[in-house]
Amino acid sequence: MREEREHFDISTLVSILHDIEHFLPLSHQHAGFRKQSRTDLACRVILLLFRIQSLQETAASALFEAGARRRDNVEQRRIAAGLCSKLPLGEEGWVVAQIEIDLIGYIPDKIKARTVKTSNPRGAASYAEAVVAGGLVFAEGALPTDYTSGIPAEAKKDPNFPFYGSDIKLRTRYVLNKLARTFEAAGSSLDHVVKAQVFLDDLNNFSAFDEVWKEFFKTPPARTTVETSGLPVKDPMVAIDLIGYVPGEVALSG
Repeated sequence: MREEREHFDISTLVSILHDIEHFLPLSHQHAGFRKQSRTDLACRVILLLFRIQSLQETAASALFEAGARRRDNVEQRRIAAGLCSKLPLGEEGWVVAQIEIDLIGYIPDKIKARTVKTSNPRGAASYAEAVVAGGLVFAEGALPTDYTSGIPAEAKKDPNFPFYGSDIKLRTRYVLNKLARTFEAAGSSLDHVVKAQVFLDDLNNFSAFDEVWKEFFKTPPARTTVETSGLPVKDPMVAIDLIGYVPGEVALSG
């Protein structure tokens, strides 16, 4: 991989950019990209491809390299990024890619995998509720929604009794119950979760969230909790992403 990066220079990137531009449509409305030029779209495609290929130097870095040997010169970096001039730039002049995709896969001939489906509500987007690969359970990032009415009644306070209950506790309990059903269908349980990622839209809700968390985990898994400014449903407050294992399908020694 290192050798590939050393041989990938600015001229190669520009050549790819022009090729992609040639095939992209002129319509600003195509595929939901409004008010963007073909060059802008091509730049985004290249940035995304670099990420997927796990190249640590991004396409932006390659663009900057030709005209920005001095890393402290913001104006040089902006000039070097001229081909992608319509991409948003941060304060230091670096391109803001606006999208990041993180993938985990498996080798079919060496690992068996299956998808998991329950009666849990599902959205219209293209994703699996969970995948079991090599005995490991990778669950969706679960949200407190029924994908029909938004936040269901059991995940929010009764508006007629606004001083009873807690929205963050109700939403957290709703999400963890969904995930418990998912893990059960996978042949596992929340007792076998090893890693969790939690996204809160307000870290002031952390303490109340954590109270409910303790109800579901006798031995808490490793966990990362961060505040996020946006989740794909209205007023979710919390999203939870879990990785666990199926006992008997994978051996974890203590």
